Amino acid sequence: MKKYFSILRKNPLFSDIAEDELEKMLGCLSASIKDYSKNEIIFMAGDKIDKVGIVLCGNVQIIKEDILGNRNIIAHVDVGQIFGEAFVCAGAEKLLISVMAGANCTLMFIDYKKAIYTCDNSCVFHHRLLENMLGILARKN
Repeated sequence: MKKYFSILRKNPLFSDIAEDELEKMLGCLSASIKDYSKNEIIFMAGDKIDKVGIVLCGNVQIIKEDILGNRNIIAHVDVGQIFGEAFVCAGAEKLLISVMAGANCTLMFIDYKKAIYTCDNSCVFHHRLLENMLGILARKN
């Protein structure tokens, strides 16, 4: 995961978090990395999600499909950007959109619940991470 630190450091979610804390944080948040092929569905409308995604390589598209199956791209998420945070923070029962790989991509997923609730280790970075998440949500909404 260290090879992605330069990308993560530019993401507002990790603002004001020291690099040595970043490695501990990713472990605490059960961060995982997964590769997707172009046009592969990452999340489908109707899914319930509990993870926030960060684009490490490539890009993803947030799409809305109508009843006839026509797709409208409503957002394009590039390297270093976050997606899914509004849905997981809102506790949405199901997604109203789909997320699709716009190109071959590598994504990191972090467990939302582990991000907002303090762990048994009482990690110092949890409060900063929560402040950063609230800032992201406020700016987007």
